[in-house]
Amino acid sequence: MTGPGQLSFWWKISSEQNYDYLRFYLDAQEQPQKISGTVDWQLVSMLVGNGAHSLRWAYTKDVNVAGGMDAGWVDEVSFVPRTCRLRLPAHPLRSMPWPRRDRMPRRKYCRSGTPVAGGPLFDCG
Repeated sequence: MTGPGQLSFWWKISSEQNYDYLRFYLDAQEQPQKISGTVDWQLVSMLVGNGAHSLRWAYTKDVNVAGGMDAGWVDEVSFVPRTCRLRLPAHPLRSMPWPRRDRMPRRKYCRSGTPVAGGPLFDCG
């Protein structure tokens, strides 16, 4: 998957509470979201930054006790890319007077598809 964009998925688990987990890894880094015990379907959604990314889900358990169904499920994995496009004025730039620095309009940057005040004019979507 190549970012930036919005990643979402549904997951649930039936396991021994606090010993068996369904975990999620983004680029081989375990994410803080993990579930254990009896958890019905939950939606997880997060912004993912620029570049190529790998996703992995893992069910980990201890060997001592079986609890619940000893299983985890992941469903409806979705990724919606976000792009930023430079927004240019409708008229040619050469006909536009260059404003003094103290009269420049407020600007926006896009960081991971989210507008951030203080930079060039972009459309995020």
